[in-house]
Amino acid sequence: MDRDQALAAEILQGNTDAFSTLMKSYQERLYNFLLKLTSSREDSEEILQDVFVRVYNYLYKYNSNWNFSTWIYRITVNTFKDYYRKRKKRSAITYYDVVPDHPSPSNENPLETNFETRENYLQVVRLINALKEDQRIALILRHVQGFSYAEIASVLGVSPENAKMKVSRARQTVGEGFKKMSAGNAL
Repeated sequence: MDRDQALAAEILQGNTDAFSTLMKSYQERLYNFLLKLTSSREDSEEILQDVFVRVYNYLYKYNSNWNFSTWIYRITVNTFKDYYRKRKKRSAITYYDVVPDHPSPSNENPLETNFETRENYLQVVRLINALKEDQRIALILRHVQGFSYAEIASVLGVSPENAKMKVSRARQTVGEGFKKMSAGNAL
């Protein structure tokens, strides 16, 4: 029995401190995952609160034969989908929320290079946000969270081959979109 499963068992026996420990171990990872999906700090925080409420309420349904992290990410994805289905809108990209400060190479004009880097990053974020929901989720799980295709498949409720295809199509779409944007800027 791994640590998360042991904590889940303690929570089911009434140990609220164990739930606090479990929340702390997943809070940052899930928040960062949601931030990549929503591009909104407020939405990510709100969804994360709902995720932990659902985890607490449905912990009795958790099967210890499952990987706990996959189970909690599946709840996170479903909560994310429910949240946006209810709001019926996609949040706009907030430039300062998603574009980090990147150091620029010292051999070029730092302001120009930093601006170009930020613009390229913002273009990629826009392309990722324009993907179909399952492709976007699969891409972020794979390349940001480091999930295997089997874990992505479990989170999305599809086969590993289908998960791999979603990631591949997402990469292809983003790559083609970025090439088109870059070609348009070169003119």
